[in-house]
Amino acid sequence: MATFGHITRERCAQLGHALTAAGLAWEDNSNQGRPELLTYTVTDPHGRRWTIDPATSNQIAPSVARR
Repeated sequence: MATFGHITRERCAQLGHALTAAGLAWEDNSNQGRPELLTYTVTDPHGRRWTIDPATSNQIAPSVARR
């Protein structure tokens, strides 16, 4: 399991490695340069899909949150 208190590019890479190691198919929205906006879509072997937003709401700048 990957658990982080603060998201960084390195931690996003760790999350990707953890998803792959768990045998899950995943993709992201290509916002590696702005990890506070990064979102992952994960599909399990049964076809169920989840969206993972690794940034907490307090990591998103107010100007970004209003968009």
